[in-house]
Amino acid sequence: MAIIVVLVLISYLFGRKIAKPLAMLNKATEKIGKGDFEYRIDERRKDEFGALARSFNSMAGKLQETTTSVALLENEIKHRKQIEADLRESEEKADAANKAKSNFLANMSHEIRTPMNAVIGFTDMLLDTDLAEDQRDYATTVKKSGETLLSLLNDILDFSKIEAGELDIEKIDFDPELLAYDVCEVIRPRIESKPIEILCHIGAELPPYVKGDPGRYRQVLTNLMGNASKFTESGEIELSLDIEAEEGDRVKLHATIRDTGVGIPKDKLSAIFDPFKQADGSTTRKYGGTGLGLSICKQISRLMDGDIWAESEVNKGSIFHFTSWLGKAEQIEGAWRFTPLPFRGRKVLIVDDNQRNLEILTHILESAGMEVVALKNGEGVVPTLQKTLEAGNPFHLCISDIQMPDMSGYEVAKAIRDFKSLICTLPMIALSSLMERDARLCKEGGFDGFLSKPIHRDKLFQMIERLLGERKDKGEEERKDLVEEEQKQLDILEKYLPELMAEEDIKKVVEAKASELEISSIKEMGKLMGIVMKELNGKADGGVVRQVVQDTLS
Repeated sequence: MAIIVVLVLISYLFGRKIAKPLAMLNKATEKIGKGDFEYRIDERRKDEFGALARSFNSMAGKLQETTTSVALLENEIKHRKQIEADLRESEEKADAANKAKSNFLANMSHEIRTPMNAVIGFTDMLLDTDLAEDQRDYATTVKKSGETLLSLLNDILDFSKIEAGELDIEKIDFDPELLAYDVCEVIRPRIESKPIEILCHIGAELPPYVKGDPGRYRQVLTNLMGNASKFTESGEIELSLDIEAEEGDRVKLHATIRDTGVGIPKDKLSAIFDPFKQADGSTTRKYGGTGLGLSICKQISRLMDGDIWAESEVNKGSIFHFTSWLGKAEQIEGAWRFTPLPFRGRKVLIVDDNQRNLEILTHILESAGMEVVALKNGEGVVPTLQKTLEAGNPFHLCISDIQMPDMSGYEVAKAIRDFKSLICTLPMIALSSLMERDARLCKEGGFDGFLSKPIHRDKLFQMIERLLGERKDKGEEERKDLVEEEQKQLDILEKYLPELMAEEDIKKVVEAKASELEISSIKEMGKLMGIVMKELNGKADGGVVRQVVQDTLS
């Protein structure tokens, strides 16, 4: 009986101390197995089961945290998959929209190109006809402007290509100097009658040819020069082009476009290269433009391994820098930056109120071996010419700006032609920044030739060669002294002067005596006119005599 009681007691104690906690643990395990990670065991006991309960609860808590993290991760993966699906759908829609936009732009481009091609085509036909020199210049400018308009029309298409990463750069040989001058010629009509000097400075080391994309290069320069003309009301716009670096088979060209315009605030200098951004919201209303040009130029410069940036000061002007790496062109026979001309030792007087233009012109002439004297006003021209004449070292040519304060170029020419000495025979070239290039007015004003600014080196050399009467195919003939030559003509003419003064019909006398004196070239008109006017000493109308001589020798 005692044994039974002991067994019952042991069974009771086992159930309370061991079986019940095991049952609780089993229940908790089942709960956890079913995903109820929040279920916990009573862990207040102080024995081994209490320790086991605490360990079990800790494990359950970690499982709960892990399960929560896994659930969050699954949700994140699901969310990202949804985003990716949405992105793919958006990309498909964007591609479709871009394709539609490209088709629209291509169609619009075609519609605009059709009349522009007609303008350019008929201008080409016009250039094939017999035109006066100034008419040919006008027609050429129309053609170049039309071509530039077509190039600007491509800006919108280019921006679309940039967005699609499809903008291509060609690699062909081109003359960077000629391209720079062409850009200046296209920009000149945009300044209209503004008091602006357009200057073009070409570095002495610039190669005659480089390998790259002339269309894209012209596009950048035209855009930057166009902006300068748009935001400048007076002063100067200067395009400078030179080599910055050289390595292996390529050269780095550095172009700067300087203006004296309204300037750009410093905090806007970087934003102006962003698409559809301008320095000021009112800029579009006042000056026009879409804000795409500089953004496209930036992308083109990067495709040429270069860059574009600006420095500016409000109300003082801006300087835009454009660098690009271009390939070295193969050596082309006859391609020289300076054409050898028989100008060495010739003495030239240049007159211009713009100091920068004097520097550029001096650089061009001295590069051909000429001796240059520069004056900033017209008052000192006649004294300078007379002084050198008396010293036996006369000038051979005078180049004068027309638009100058105090004393204009026309007044300078009149003072020279009316002066009673041999300087009245000096060949003269007129320079002008205005679009009104009236050769007749310059001719009547006493000039022998006319050139528009900026000065194109080759055109200047061609005109000097014509006026000085020397050609490359004549070789290195020894030059006769100007004073001795004119004195000889004076001696021959003296015996005919009484008859000239006695005859009423000046034209018949001039024709007869020009034949006897063997003066038949228009190049000798200045000499004959100067000698006749000096001897007549005001006894005949100078304009009438000059016109008669000109008509006779023409």
